[in-house]
Amino acid sequence: MATRYKGDLTQQQAPESGAVSVPSSGRTAYTEIIVGKATELKPLVPARGARRTIDGVACRVTSAEYEPRRGGMARLTVRGVRAAAGSGRHAPSSDRPAEETETFAVEMAQIEKPLLTHPRYAEVAEAVGMWRDGGDAEKRASFKYIDSAGAEQTLSALGQEAAKKLLRGVESYLVWAPVVRRSSAGLRHATVGDGMGKIASGKPRIDGIDVAGAWKWLKTADSASTYWTEDEHGDSAERCSREEMWTGADDWDTHLYGGN
Repeated sequence: MATRYKGDLTQQQAPESGAVSVPSSGRTAYTEIIVGKATELKPLVPARGARRTIDGVACRVTSAEYEPRRGGMARLTVRGVRAAAGSGRHAPSSDRPAEETETFAVEMAQIEKPLLTHPRYAEVAEAVGMWRDGGDAEKRASFKYIDSAGAEQTLSALGQEAAKKLLRGVESYLVWAPVVRRSSAGLRHATVGDGMGKIASGKPRIDGIDVAGAWKWLKTADSASTYWTEDEHGDSAERCSREEMWTGADDWDTHLYGGN
């Protein structure tokens, strides 16, 4: 059944419309409250950042709330702040300058590596591996193994040192590698994924921070998000924030990660 209306149905300001809020910090806010038919008010909900005159003041809309009421009526509450002499809301393609900021961070990340990849055991890693993988328990107990030529061998003193660690359950060791994070904000546009998973041709730019040691760098993260903020003209303008990450290592496999 269609709604039957009675009385004055014209859109009009509610008695409490016209409120002014002066916060302890920030800009003065103006509020307009309109009541009327729901079918007529709903299409009038303004977008955030739109220009609107509230109580005679040229404002930029900061929020709007549409509330359906009984009898097919509705209430529209619009809040805004005084608009500056700009041209409104701008997309990232705007030629209006966008102030850019960058922050840099470096942390040393803990990485676990197999024991036999430690430089100390480089010369005996193959022999210890054959000892470890041998199936003869008696030979393993006496640190003997069968080499690739089928001959019985005994681990050297260094090899036995590594083997004893394996027998105690020490199968890995820890190293620390630098992770660089670069965060930028204020950009009008960002292309995410550039250089991802590729070995960098040089050191990533890290203003004000030095990283000890010689490292090869792989780009391991890249993300971006957009947000709206007030620009220097008092208008609501779209900006972009981005975070990139590079991980350092002694070496990266060029077959797997190529070059950039």
